[in-house]
Amino acid sequence: MSRTKTIISLIINSVVFLTTTGIVISYFCGNTGTLIEYGYESFKFFTTDSNVIAAVASLIMAICDIKILSGKNNHIPPWVILFKYIGTVSVMLTFMTVVCYLAPIYGPATVLSGTSFHMHASAPLLCFISFCFIETDSTLSFKSTFIALIPMLLYSVFYTSSVVFFKTITDFYSLNAGGFWYISSPIILFGTYTIAFLTRLLHNKFCK
Repeated sequence: MSRTKTIISLIINSVVFLTTTGIVISYFCGNTGTLIEYGYESFKFFTTDSNVIAAVASLIMAICDIKILSGKNNHIPPWVILFKYIGTVSVMLTFMTVVCYLAPIYGPATVLSGTSFHMHASAPLLCFISFCFIETDSTLSFKSTFIALIPMLLYSVFYTSSVVFFKTITDFYSLNAGGFWYISSPIILFGTYTIAFLTRLLHNKFCK
């Protein structure tokens, strides 16, 4: 990446990491809202999980940017690009779920107010913009589109088993409404893969 792109990448990744970290910490300091009582319960939501993955990836990317700017390195390692890709796909799934599903049901003012604005919109878009148009050191293989599905698949196992089989949590995403989890699950899988495919396509297009 050019020096200008590296600086922009550093700024964006720092904002994503610091803001997300501050918000997650706030969950343990009383900012729990109405859906959870204790901070650790926030991790039952894919919003929190996906943003944490993206924040960790952003931190690693920011460290790489600093090394490049200081002359200690001249490129971003491929594994870092892959990790940022996984985080970007995860938070973009959160973003698209909010835009296409939650906002029409609960209203934009509800799902994009307060800290939710960052977790549901600004963090996903910042990650997407930086990954696709700025952090273009190396291309991604087709195989990576399947690797990017791992967070969603792991969460799906947790959510479906907890809601449908063990009934340890409520169906707060209403994905089992009418008992149709076997229909909503493939739709989410297809949607996530579409995000992964298009994100990789755009990223590779802008690589050197």
